[in-house]
Amino acid sequence: MQPLPYFQDRTDAGEQLVERLRPHRDRIDLVLGLSGGGVEVAAPIARALGLPLHIAVIETGGGTLHRLEATSRMRASLRGAGFLDAAPSTADAGHARFEADLAELEARHAAHHDLPPVEDRRVLLVDDGLHPDTQVQAALQALRSAGAASIILATPLMTEASATHHGPACDEIIALHRPDDYGAATEYYVDPTPPTPDRVRALVAELSGQAPT
Repeated sequence: MQPLPYFQDRTDAGEQLVERLRPHRDRIDLVLGLSGGGVEVAAPIARALGLPLHIAVIETGGGTLHRLEATSRMRASLRGAGFLDAAPSTADAGHARFEADLAELEARHAAHHDLPPVEDRRVLLVDDGLHPDTQVQAALQALRSAGAASIILATPLMTEASATHHGPACDEIIALHRPDDYGAATEYYVDPTPPTPDRVRALVAELSGQAPT
């Protein structure tokens, strides 16, 4: 088994995916990154293949904004209780964890907008790592309902269970690695830091206007 991790960061993962996707270039009209992490993986793909990039934020219950607000309240409450000031190591670990959680939620929420027109278009949907996942399944169903002509699902890594689960909802799955199981996709990145809201917005702004060549 190849030792962890596989990728330096999400940009590196996207750059590695490019070579697997080049043969499929004529079958793709646009690239969709699933939430913030997916956008960061998808950006080098869209850039290398000369394709427009958009973001897909799919809610499956509760809503990103509600989770964002809940995380903010919890962080403020713990700080107020002095938990993060209890000891230097505890403070550093707690602060980093809550900041990372909040940044990931902000990246998802801040860049939220409607899906681009996908009717009769061939879509590449990109995520940063897949389990059998309700968000991915909801995205695939939404694209089908919106009339996508075809869907390729691409990811740096996914479990075999995920491939079995999502396979019927898309036309093809491309994954660089298929570990038997894993706790979190971030285990496979040297730098798992989620993209900031500003970075997500900048990537979409830079690449959304690309016309397929």
